[in-house]
Amino acid sequence: MSSLKNIALWGVGGSNIGAEILRTISADPAFKVIVLARNGSKSSYPSNVKVVRVDDTSHADLVKALQGQDAVISAVGSNAAALNGQIPLAKAAVEAGVRLFIPTGYGFDNGDPKLDTLTPIFKRKHAVSRELQALAETNPGFSWTGVATGSWLDWGLGMGFMGVDPKAHTVAYWDEGTRAFTCVTMAYAAHGVAEILKGPEVFRNGHVFMQAFAASQRDVVAELEKQQGVKYEATTVDMGKRLDDAVEELKKGEGANPMAQFVGIQAVAALPRFHGNFVKSGMRPMLEDHVEMPKVTLEEVVREFLASH
Repeated sequence: MSSLKNIALWGVGGSNIGAEILRTISADPAFKVIVLARNGSKSSYPSNVKVVRVDDTSHADLVKALQGQDAVISAVGSNAAALNGQIPLAKAAVEAGVRLFIPTGYGFDNGDPKLDTLTPIFKRKHAVSRELQALAETNPGFSWTGVATGSWLDWGLGMGFMGVDPKAHTVAYWDEGTRAFTCVTMAYAAHGVAEILKGPEVFRNGHVFMQAFAASQRDVVAELEKQQGVKYEATTVDMGKRLDDAVEELKKGEGANPMAQFVGIQAVAALPRFHGNFVKSGMRPMLEDHVEMPKVTLEEVVREFLASH
């Protein structure tokens, strides 16, 4: 597949990975970018980016908006309506002649059926992948690429997602906290998406994995302690039991305990039975084997995080 030039972005009005993808893709002269925004959306976008308002319930409106686009990149949220809403968008992309669709993934292996039982988020993302594959099989000019980034360490530190609180100087280790898992930053992930748009045929109709480095909770805390000059207060969490409890909670409905959805994602990083370390697990294709990516280290990520917080 040759390099793709005209890029439509969907679901990039937030402050997380979508905003980073928008920033990266729109700054690259190789691409001409439009943002698709729902009618009535109050999200704001940079003044140098063309915004196309659409009725996302209208197939004809979506097809019209996507005419002339080479690729669609989605970065919608993880709720059911947002993730499922990618399928009508993809069907419109097929009709409009779009060559590549990148769905919301940006985490662990959303093609692994073992993860479907952990949280509805994985199950929905996997279902989207299957729908996109079916579209690709019946429409040879259309393809999709799922992007697995592992953990966004910079985001995770700010959100407390890694079990680490850099302000309170505390950590809740998942079991012993020694299992290394795949780490990137949001900027690294967005750079990877841009490279995929320019990239080789090997990424067509499947998942591609990226890894800036691997680190355990103890690695992260050791670097924080070194740079902050403090000792963290540590507790431990039985991650297997925590996951079992979260799965039971989710049987009551997602609204019963919203945080239970995210325990399954933490468990992929924490538990050896899942492929939370892409390189060690032998996941393929690895993006870094095919394109040049910036070098990122744990020391740099921690330094930049502390400087900005």
